[in-house]
Amino acid sequence: MAEQPSKNPVFEDYGIDPAISEIQNFKAEIVFELKKAKVPFPIKSREQLLAVFPKGRFMQCSMKGQKIDLNDYISKMKADEFPIVSAGDVADKVVSSCSL
Repeated sequence: MAEQPSKNPVFEDYGIDPAISEIQNFKAEIVFELKKAKVPFPIKSREQLLAVFPKGRFMQCSMKGQKIDLNDYISKMKADEFPIVSAGDVADKVVSSCSL
């Protein structure tokens, strides 16, 4: 009988929610897109942030693999979350509206 290849450890093997990795990837993708677009900071309004990402820009942020238009996430942001001073701050605030 052939020996089975060893299984690579996954987050569940360590008691860690697998959504954590997906959330971190989502944040990194947002930061990358902002840096690539050379967005000037601070971003003072939701409308200004929406202008950075074209409608129909789908990103994944869910354990279920659901892809949602990034504009839907940005639209959920509250006015008091602005101004935003860095790409990392954008990622944190957008991700806070993701469902795990």
